[in-house]
Amino acid sequence: MVYEWICDPLTRASSFGPPPASYAAHEAWYMNRITAKSGAYLIFYPDDTPENPAGQVRVDDRDEGLVVSILTAPAHRGKGYASEMLQILVSLYGQGLFGKRPLRAWIMNQNAASRRAFEAAGFRFESSTDIAGIPSNLYIYN
Repeated sequence: MVYEWICDPLTRASSFGPPPASYAAHEAWYMNRITAKSGAYLIFYPDDTPENPAGQVRVDDRDEGLVVSILTAPAHRGKGYASEMLQILVSLYGQGLFGKRPLRAWIMNQNAASRRAFEAAGFRFESSTDIAGIPSNLYIYN
């Protein structure tokens, strides 16, 4: 399911990284990611329906800090779930799940929907930058 989401053309257009080389490569990455001892990997289910997840939020513990990535399932785009998923993440952050380091998110300038979702969850614009030649913005929550 997650592999299908990340291979979706609109998802690819909003992603900094390359698509997985193969399903096997994605499966290996996914198993490594969900068993990682740091960060978080959350899948959200609207109305507690496991057969119809709304998307995922990841928090990766990197050298530059706690980096947030979000992906809304293609079938759920435009329903406000991105903001809702981020608000749940912020609630977990407020409970001390990630310690005191700020959450960071790099968002492509062209991705207005993602910027709105992060802002609605309380992230604030920090700075503009280019990532691999793509004009982007850094948003912070702390």
